[in-house]
Amino acid sequence: MKRAARTTSAAVFGAALLTALAGCGADGGGPAEAPDGFTDESAEGISYALPSDFDEDRAQVDVMLAGDEVDSAAAVGGTAQAEIKFEPKFEYLDKDWDYEVAGVPDSERYDYTYEFDGDEDIDTIRGVDIAMKLEDGRGVLFRLTGDHTYLDDELVDQITGTVHSPED
Repeated sequence: MKRAARTTSAAVFGAALLTALAGCGADGGGPAEAPDGFTDESAEGISYALPSDFDEDRAQVDVMLAGDEVDSAAAVGGTAQAEIKFEPKFEYLDKDWDYEVAGVPDSERYDYTYEFDGDEDIDTIRGVDIAMKLEDGRGVLFRLTGDHTYLDDELVDQITGTVHSPED
């Protein structure tokens, strides 16, 4: 797997939702300070930090613009989840509709796993999606995915705890 900060236009994001559907009938406190050894990253109006030794062959971060003006984080999350739910043996680990991201008025978090057959060394993918509606109305999705043995609870919490709006 390779890490990438990808920009997905609203049209492409919407097309993904339509394709998926065709196949089937408050602002928190400040962000957690990045742990030692983490480097700051930013894309699409949000910032986050990754370990300097982040293994891009075992995990990746994608930051996607879901639209210039969205109704809510739920709209962003619903579109993203409609796409990912079709992965084999998809299972939610947790859903948090009141997840707080510093500087972001509306956000939700979805933790999940699914079976992966694209690499002989990785059998299960762990994923975390943080869907956000930023102050300016843009919808952004932060997606962290990778080998479930690499993305343990501590690493996931360290990374997701640094997600914030840089205007904060």
